[in-house]
Amino acid sequence: MRRSVLMTLTLLPLAGPALADEVDKQQAAAMAPLAWMAGEWKGESTMRRPEGQLRSLSWERVIVAAGGTALLIQGRHHAIKPDGTPGDVVHDAAGLLSFQPRTGKHRFVAQLANGRSGDFEARVEGDKLLWSMPAGEGQQIRYEIQRNAAGQWAEEGFFCRGESCQPFFKMTLTKQP
Repeated sequence: MRRSVLMTLTLLPLAGPALADEVDKQQAAAMAPLAWMAGEWKGESTMRRPEGQLRSLSWERVIVAAGGTALLIQGRHHAIKPDGTPGDVVHDAAGLLSFQPRTGKHRFVAQLANGRSGDFEARVEGDKLLWSMPAGEGQQIRYEIQRNAAGQWAEEGFFCRGESCQPFFKMTLTKQP
């Protein structure tokens, strides 16, 4: 299977520019609803942890890449010190979001500064991005990212056991000029 995908990708340019252009157009069209995410965003997030709630100053940078067929996403969160200034980095991640024409699905590949990484299926509903990751047997962590009525980046995270989901993360960011 892997070999056939590799051969297809290798031979795609030989199949003719029209076929390659059609694949590029399909990918770009599947990514277009998320174009609003492009830019630099700043704000705050809260995460419920066993030891208590963690408030962070949050920053996300999103770049439209590869002719509109992918989004490069970088996020960094600093704990908020008692005086309101940024403290230690509590989350540092990078990701690549793309659409896979072969499967008809979006794919989110993430890398954390602590060395953890993953390759996850994602969905786009309107201009909302939904993705999840396994968190143990019968459990998952789900994220929903959308633009709120004020034009801000609104993201929520849920810890799910079966069909029961509890919110644990919330972030609201404002686009920077």
